[in-house]
Amino acid sequence: MEGLWLALIGWFLIAAATAEARQVQIRGLMADVPVRDAITRDPLTAPASLTIAEMLGDPRYRYRHSAFPVTTVDGAPLGLMTLDQARQASSKGSGDTTVGEAMLPLSQATVAHPGDPLADLLPRMEAGAEHRVLVVDKSRLVGIMTLSDISRTVAWLTNTARKQ
Repeated sequence: MEGLWLALIGWFLIAAATAEARQVQIRGLMADVPVRDAITRDPLTAPASLTIAEMLGDPRYRYRHSAFPVTTVDGAPLGLMTLDQARQASSKGSGDTTVGEAMLPLSQATVAHPGDPLADLLPRMEAGAEHRVLVVDKSRLVGIMTLSDISRTVAWLTNTARKQ
């Protein structure tokens, strides 16, 4: 029985070391990549004045993405709204609740500057609200970053490194 425990502990330590080595490799690949190179630019936004009922009824907000930056009429970022948040707000209240009332405010969202290093953003993204990052430059929304954007960037960097 002791041998089985030692084997399991050894397997666990090898798996943990392999995962740590992979993280170090990925961080190394992304060390010189700015956030601007990995974002989805000019994302579809949700106006703060839009009602939750209007958002859930509009096909633009239902089929392609699961989260949307919330903006003022002139495009200034205010926060982040997920479809899950919208559905929860819809089930709790009347159809008059606005996206601006139900959103995650900008002060609680993960926000980055386009020139920030991508590698430094990962820990904040993993710990941040909704695992999404609003990319803001001079009080203007320039993009959003999701885990899919990170995966796509890592795949591209890995392929580029292999070719060199």
